[in-house]
Amino acid sequence: MLTEKWVPLPFILVVSLLAGCIEVDMSVPSFPDMAVSFGVSEGYIQRTITYNFLGFVFGALIYGPLSESIGRRKTMLIGGAIMLLGALGCTYATSIDFLMLSRFMQGLGACTPVVVVYAIIADRYQGATMYSMIGLVNAFISIFMSLAPIIGGWINKYWGWRGNYAVVAVITTAAVLLELFFLPETKKEKTAFDFKTILRSYLRLTANFRFIQLSLIPSLFFAAYMVFIASSAFLYRETFALSLPSFVVHFFIIVSSFSIPSLFSARIIAMLGGDKRAEKIGMILAIVSIFSLLLATTPYAITILMSLFCFGFAICYPTLFARSMSVYPEIYGVAASYTMSIRSLLVVAITGMASYIFVGRPEEMSYVMASVVGLVVLLSMLSFIAVPSKVKE
Repeated sequence: MLTEKWVPLPFILVVSLLAGCIEVDMSVPSFPDMAVSFGVSEGYIQRTITYNFLGFVFGALIYGPLSESIGRRKTMLIGGAIMLLGALGCTYATSIDFLMLSRFMQGLGACTPVVVVYAIIADRYQGATMYSMIGLVNAFISIFMSLAPIIGGWINKYWGWRGNYAVVAVITTAAVLLELFFLPETKKEKTAFDFKTILRSYLRLTANFRFIQLSLIPSLFFAAYMVFIASSAFLYRETFALSLPSFVVHFFIIVSSFSIPSLFSARIIAMLGGDKRAEKIGMILAIVSIFSLLLATTPYAITILMSLFCFGFAICYPTLFARSMSVYPEIYGVAASYTMSIRSLLVVAITGMASYIFVGRPEEMSYVMASVVGLVVLLSMLSFIAVPSKVKE
């Protein structure tokens, strides 16, 4: 293996995360064309996101503990190979069933870098350098996520919907090659893959109300966001009869309203008066925006309200996530895998349900999102009457 001086580690990590972070947003502008291509309903194509996150559910539970056992590098290569097979399957799919299977494989592989990359950073760097590295990686990913819908719309216009999946396959191939030749193994002391120990850790997390509450709130917000993502192309392009370029502009504004505040979340939190105050402001803004969406009937009103929701979600997410991880700091890796799996499972269940309800009107999407955010309100109220579980050593 060539040394890190040839290809910097941060570059490898960013490329490894890139395909998995943009593959959903890139494909959304193509949804109406995919429905026509396969001769299926709008809801059927929305389920490609459901199957994608179903892969995340299973992968997220495994890759964290697996990387502790066989190493970060091997785990990244396994996940990258699975994602590449899924991307190629999507590119050449000749039936809707094969497309769904391929989307599942994409999700199964795409969650690998999401789980493992930050463990690699923690292995290699400490203190301020580690925080700086995490910020650098997040900065690039936020930029790519904001550009993904524009790139996806452009590719769909000139190369068709298969072109988006082909581009993801190319990026994934580049990531696998970089990992194969340049990614060092950062996990020096490996531990045995003990299924019983892992299961006990998951049961321990499940039994702690505080951890579940802090994990569920941002996960439910994210699931509501994914309901919008799955419905957006049909809503803007067919219900509101916007052109593809116009839809891409609306979509870019909404995605940027999450990714850009996420990039500057530390500064925004400080400006709002600290973690607790920013968390409250963000949650209130997100909740009010979604309930107001029930009254929105124009694409411009929906875009404004979704942008406000994304901004609120972006500033409350870091504090909620950090507090959930602090409940059991000694099993951080397992807790991160568990949270990702819960989040993916919620996306699977809620987007799956929404795909059966949505027939093109904005109110169907809004009702589902408001119901999900209603659970956030309920969880927040429970925190005032529930006694937090004590962490036992």
